[in-house]
Amino acid sequence: MVKKLSRALAVLGPAAFAVFTATGAVGAQAQPSHPVEPLQGGSAYYVEVEFSDGAAYDAVLMCPGGGGHPHGAEVCAQLTEVDGDIGSLGASDGLCTMDYRPVTVRAHGLWNGDFHSYEGQFGNYCAAVGHTGGRLFDIVPR
Repeated sequence: MVKKLSRALAVLGPAAFAVFTATGAVGAQAQPSHPVEPLQGGSAYYVEVEFSDGAAYDAVLMCPGGGGHPHGAEVCAQLTEVDGDIGSLGASDGLCTMDYRPVTVRAHGLWNGDFHSYEGQFGNYCAAVGHTGGRLFDIVPR
């Protein structure tokens, strides 16, 4: 958990540090003595997919533009429609097989200066991707 939190903070920068420390997520670390500016000109999420067998994948979504996410521009447009609330993304159309390979998907970061976090567990990867708009968690190479 600490390793993942450190990785997310490195990606999201000082603005995320301010949010995490203000909410107590990092623990009893001191607040920075200088004001921390939010992300300039956009929003960012650290996105990860973790299968029950240990395989894991991650990406960084930076909006606008997409950053290192394979479907970045499209996901940014989807998140703009729901003001960054991943739980409000509508399910995409499509069919999934009924294979069982449990997966946990997570995303956390800043959207227009507000911290957002999402975690979901699904029976398979296709269901996870489809339930969350069809693109945000579509980061596993095929």
